[in-house]
Amino acid sequence: DSTANADASAYTPQEKSNRNIFLEKLGTLYSDQNDLAGAEGAFRQMAALGGEGAVRGEARLIELYQEKREYDKALQESERAVREFPESRELKVARASVLASTGNAADALNLLTPLLKNTEEDREVWLAVAQVALRGRDYTRAAEGLAKAESLSQSDLEKSYIQFLYGSMWE
Repeated sequence: DSTANADASAYTPQEKSNRNIFLEKLGTLYSDQNDLAGAEGAFRQMAALGGEGAVRGEARLIELYQEKREYDKALQESERAVREFPESRELKVARASVLASTGNAADALNLLTPLLKNTEEDREVWLAVAQVALRGRDYTRAAEGLAKAESLSQSDLEKSYIQFLYGSMWE
């Protein structure tokens, strides 16, 4: 509360960055305590600050609703957020995850496919494609996504995560 300003434009860039960090951690703490209203409030405050923090706040809000199985809210929020921030890969990936969780893997894959740009940044999108395909029981597409993500993985940690997902697929 001590870092709050009534006017979001009154923050310096450093204050805005710090506030976003505080709010994200606060929202996560509320979520861990099953305080949906508190978490929702913290993530909405992030969104109100604008910029990258707004996108992150929206993504966390969508994830919160999805984790709490509030799928109608997650779908509604993700649709609104993607409309407000149409260039955000993070929000499109979050929406695709919600769509897959609600049984609409085909629309989720259609949302993800245009995000692939044949660059190193595609790793996260290929991971999302694999996870969506797994939810839709499209194991061929899941294996393709994992193979593509694996080819873009560099660290041992990234590679071990791919192996974990392969295990989930074969299970």
